Amino acid sequence: IADYVIRRDALIKRALVIEADPVWGWLEPGDVVAISSTDLFLTDHRVQLSAKAWTGESWEFIFVLEENPATNIRG
Repeated sequence: IADYVIRRDALIKRALVIEADPVWGWLEPGDVVAISSTDLFLTDHRVQLSAKAWTGESWEFIFVLEENPATNIRG
């Protein structure tokens, strides 16, 4: 349990809200995906889907980004 608590609290985490087309509705909270964004300087950055909501026309996803240089190198 201690290892989990240390990992959970040790690294900086940020939330990223993304609006996506309906085709991405198959994603579920807990899923881990890789995203890239030139605006955020991210290349294949692994993120975890924290929550999702249907807005009537698109999906709003909230992803958690963990600042971990061992697994996610900023480009």
